Amino acid sequence: SPKDVYGKLFKQALDKGRERDYVKASDILTRLVAESDDYPEAWLILAASHALGHTGKAVAAFAEYLARKPEDGAGWFFLGREYLALGLYREAARAFRAANEHGRDGAELWTFTGIAELKCRRFRRA
Repeated sequence: SPKDVYGKLFKQALDKGRERDYVKASDILTRLVAESDDYPEAWLILAASHALGHTGKAVAAFAEYLARKPEDGAGWFFLGREYLALGLYREAARAFRAANEHGRDGAELWTFTGIAELKCRRFRRA
């Protein structure tokens, strides 16, 4: 069945990542997300791999993941970090607030939120 095929692809992508064959893992994940909506985690992994060198692609992949799993605080946090790296401070602050609303907390979140708010010149929020 198609679900079995996509399950095998997802496992192959994870195995390639463990083997540090990131190009092949990324290729498999790209195929998987293009052909199936059953693996939102594939978007998350793809986004994280893009974050290593392709910030624009990472933002797009995190956005796709969050469209499928909007309640994931970690996804919002990582999207905020990518926005911050691109200098999109208002978007970063918005993503960090969403991360907090969806259960993400801690010094790292508050530090990045403060940086984004300062860059937006919103000193009271920082």
